[in-house]
Amino acid sequence: MLLGLLLLTLTTVPYLFGYFAQGDIWRFTGFVFGVEDGNSYIAKMLRGANGDWLFRTPYTSTPQSGFLVFLPYLLIGKLTAPPGQHEQLVGLYQLFRWFAGMAMVLATYDFISMFIRRHLTGLFATALIVAGGGLGWLSLTGLGFLKTGRMPLEFYSPETFGFLSFYGLPHLALSRSLMLWGFIFFFKCKKNPGLWGGIMWLLLSFVQPLTVLTGWFLLAIYCILLFFVADRGGRRSLFLFPPQLYAEIKQILVMVVISSPLVFYTFLSLRLNPFVGQWAKQNLLLSPPIADYVLSFSLFLPFLIGGIWKIFNSSYGSTGESKEALILVSWVVSFPLLAYFPYNVQRRLPDGVWVAIIILTILGSTGLPKKLQRYFWGIMSVGFISSVLLLAGGIVVSLRPAPPIFRPLFEVKAFLFLAQNVEGDSVLLCSYETGNAVPAWAPIRVLIGHGPESAQLEELKPLVSAFYSSDLMAEFERKNFLREYYVDYVLLGENEHALGNWRPDNEAGYRKIYDQDNYQIYKVLKDAAAE
Repeated sequence: MLLGLLLLTLTTVPYLFGYFAQGDIWRFTGFVFGVEDGNSYIAKMLRGANGDWLFRTPYTSTPQSGFLVFLPYLLIGKLTAPPGQHEQLVGLYQLFRWFAGMAMVLATYDFISMFIRRHLTGLFATALIVAGGGLGWLSLTGLGFLKTGRMPLEFYSPETFGFLSFYGLPHLALSRSLMLWGFIFFFKCKKNPGLWGGIMWLLLSFVQPLTVLTGWFLLAIYCILLFFVADRGGRRSLFLFPPQLYAEIKQILVMVVISSPLVFYTFLSLRLNPFVGQWAKQNLLLSPPIADYVLSFSLFLPFLIGGIWKIFNSSYGSTGESKEALILVSWVVSFPLLAYFPYNVQRRLPDGVWVAIIILTILGSTGLPKKLQRYFWGIMSVGFISSVLLLAGGIVVSLRPAPPIFRPLFEVKAFLFLAQNVEGDSVLLCSYETGNAVPAWAPIRVLIGHGPESAQLEELKPLVSAFYSSDLMAEFERKNFLREYYVDYVLLGENEHALGNWRPDNEAGYRKIYDQDNYQIYKVLKDAAAE
């Protein structure tokens, strides 16, 4: 718990700097990385505060029936109310981050303790799993073959490692925690392990249903490995089905059944709900080239192989209490299958493999001479460099107010006007950049503003840009555009002025309701728009 408090305090520093850096010109969004997604999480909380129990994204005007996802954010948002609602939402988001971060530390240590008995070693492993990374940062040095031209994996893949989840993605940190606790219950409960493990993964399905699928797959590979190494009473034939495997499979089936309802609901929604299907197609999280993974994991690979060798040359895998070590091997063996499975969010599938890599690495180092042990821990400490760079980068950007981490004060005033004077679910037309931020301050919808959640984004982006240019779209085309996409209000601000020179002051069909500090909001008069 002290380790968790220390890490949470360190990772809160950039957010505090950002909060205190805002003033008469800028307002802090509450995020120091991944701001586009961060604004969407605050927007989801705001939707919850305004009565939603099912997720309906505010980043499209497409009609939606609602979808049971992002439930933690919808529930947390219900604890807020005006005035100062955005500040409340950001504050509660940080409290959620602290709760999920502490859960991640505790669950990681609990899981490690199944394989590593020494307390200090377990603490170091926990710190490295939660707040460490690999050698991906070497690609920034530009040294020969290391120069990939791509961002280091540690800087954008929370599922591969863990620090980004801990630093600012609490739903992913909580999902990692629940997945690990599910494994712990399955392997350590003497009575009804499938029941208790299934309950943990049922809770997990409300946070991140895709991770449940990963857990199922890992248990399937675990059973396959156990089949080949299990004790057959002295008989060597692989064709004999190990008796103890019956009990394992029975409990796994119980675990799958209990944790399956929301997984199957999500699967059916992807097939039957048109908007959810469109959202899923646009939500692309593809795995990087294998070379990026090799570079990031290269520091650990020699010891990792030693850890796997140790498991298969010991009592691990027998009927003894240490057979659960096979789940670590299952994770590593499954990694390439999951990371490159033909699915649009394939990068999410090998979530947690970092946990198995670190534990196997430490197990593989136990055979080193004592004189080399100190060097081993020094080498492993290199894994913290990427997180130090991320933390330092967060501090730097939080001290230099600029979009998208900060929003202009005059823009925020226009957002707050919308929140107080416009009916919820009204559709606002604005630029993509503005559209990403508006729903975090006002419970309204925008046409575009978020990559996966804005339906038909690639088609609409150029149309929105053309709308603001008097040279690219005629007025009757604007009226048809507004009518087709259910637009109720049009915003003209700094980003919109940059798109073109169109001004509606002399046009019929618009009524100005806000005009301050070079920000204007116009209500679309529906009768005129229909002419």
